[in-house]
Order: sequence, then structure tokens, then C-alpha cells
Amino acid sequence: MNQEVKRECPTKEKKNRLLILINHWIKHNHEHTSEYLKLAESLESQGLSGIASSIREACVLVLQANDSLSGARNTLTQYQPGLTIPKNRSSLVKRGSRS
Repeated sequence: MNQEVKRECPTKEKKNRLLILINHWIKHNHEHTSEYLKLAESLESQGLSGIASSIREACVLVLQANDSLSGARNTLTQYQPGLTIPKNRSSLVKRGSRS
């Protein structure tokens, strides 16, 4: 491992916390996009297509943010192979282990 990668590589505890946080943000953003789309549909049916369009654009941006967050998560897991995305916030599971 070269020096630059070593400096960028956080401790295992920090990685675990960061993975949990990123996963939470992705889920949270996804929940919001569902709400945005429902609102946009409602606004469209009320003849407020300009506002609906802006909300749909915001939804696209949130999904793009999730793509960036997923990329950050993937990069982080490359520093420590075997980490997986937590199913709950209490722990991370090594690939191949049973819990």
C-alpha cells in the first residue's frame, strides 16, 4: 500500500461509523424522493406543472447525490475488503460470516 492510500485510509472504527452514516443518508434520501414524486403528481393534477417539474428536478438531483454517496461507500469498502453494508446500525458483518 502506498503512502497516499495509507494516509487516506481511516481506522476500522471510523470506517464502520462512516459506512453506517452513508447507508443511512442513502436510505433517507430515497424515502424523500418517494415523497417528492407523490407531491409532484398531486401538483400536476392541480394544474401546477411548473412547480411539479421543479420538484421532479430536485428528485433527480437527490438520486444523483445517492449515486455519489454509493461511490464513496464503495471506495471505503475497498480499503477494507470483507466489510458489507450493515443491515442494522449496530454492526457490520464480514462477508461469509453468519450472524
